[in-house]
Amino acid sequence: MSTLEDAQAAADVARAVVDRELERLRTELARARNRVTALHAPVQHMGQTWCSECSVRRSTGPTTDEWVALIPHPCPTIDAFSEQAPDTVITDGH
Repeated sequence: MSTLEDAQAAADVARAVVDRELERLRTELARARNRVTALHAPVQHMGQTWCSECSVRRSTGPTTDEWVALIPHPCPTIDAFSEQAPDTVITDGH
């Protein structure tokens, strides 16, 4: 084998490893999105749709509660999935 063929063979092996890892990460991301979406599920209250996770309820008795903060659905967490990634990295100033 020539040096060029050796390099091509090594590149092919590396590409196969990267492709497998990329597929694993895509699957992991899809599962994480599904978990977050299920957690931030829409709930109907007072004729509107609210985020079940972000909205706050407090107990007013053994079997009753009241809503004290209502966050519309889709909430900022769900919106973050559909927003384009920023072009710059935001840091804490360091």
